[in-house]
Amino acid sequence: MITQPPGDRSIVLVSGDIESTVALHIDRKVAALALFMDDGSPRSVAAQVMAGEQADALGIEFLSIDVADLVKSTRGNFNGGIAVTVGAGVAIARDVSVVTFGARIGPTWSKAERPHLDGAWVQSLNSAIHVGTGHLVKLKAPLAWRTMVEVIKIGKELGVDFEKTLSCRDAKTCGTCPGCLERDAAMAKA
Repeated sequence: MITQPPGDRSIVLVSGDIESTVALHIDRKVAALALFMDDGSPRSVAAQVMAGEQADALGIEFLSIDVADLVKSTRGNFNGGIAVTVGAGVAIARDVSVVTFGARIGPTWSKAERPHLDGAWVQSLNSAIHVGTGHLVKLKAPLAWRTMVEVIKIGKELGVDFEKTLSCRDAKTCGTCPGCLERDAAMAKA
């Protein structure tokens, strides 16, 4: 089981997907806040509802921040970086020492689609966040090197309601995009 040292309160970045939801459940005893980045997309509306319901079920405060203009300015190429850096700013404001990021380095996404799904990226951003905040905040990615099957198994152990997660790029499950296909295959194996 994945645990966090006692005393390290966290802000968990949530997107409504399986990985961020499992990360929220991992940190449920130390999470000070579930932080959602609203990118203004149609998917964002549905995902925000699901992420909020997951946080409410765990008794964790939920906050949504509008990052639509930031995401548009980067053409989506730095969404994960935006989320983590905004999370670090909120962590400083709330006197929280950990930003938990549910991203997973998996085979489904191409580098063009998800450039942040890279071990070097996660490690580099952790260093930048830690140094940039004067060693006050660190990034944690507890699922980074897990397969989707492993993530789902951890989620099942933690009692995650997978019906309230969204893996699709659309506002509802399409069943044909890489996220949906990976989810279906992993659920069958887990």
